[in-house]
Amino acid sequence: MPAFSSAGRVAARLLRPRRGSAAGGASGAWKKAAARAGRHFWGHVGQVARRLGLQVSAVLYLIFAVSFAAEGYRGWARDHQALHRHMAGGAGLTTLGSHTELMLGLALVFAYFGVSSLARARQAPSQALKKGS
Repeated sequence: MPAFSSAGRVAARLLRPRRGSAAGGASGAWKKAAARAGRHFWGHVGQVARRLGLQVSAVLYLIFAVSFAAEGYRGWARDHQALHRHMAGGAGLTTLGSHTELMLGLALVFAYFGVSSLARARQAPSQALKKGS
């Protein structure tokens, strides 16, 4: 246990700022430069992460849109066949079941989300360049 306490004292002595030397003033400049470089680096990492997140979410939205559209098409085909078989009550060929309407509506909503997310991902770097100038 005493070895750890002496190691801690030595580390504290080595890492504390020195008084009255030129190195103390220069360390402030180094800290400012390191902070500025860190902000610059993490700013770029944030831009890349934002763009990647928008692209990944757009792909997921489009996958959902395609699956909802496929299910909506299957429902439309079932409804269409049922109308041809029965032709009950003057129903037209555009009459759809509520499940089919829901699926097709969700397909449109998710397609919009996917396309708008891709458009936002495409605009992301140009907005950052305009902000920085």
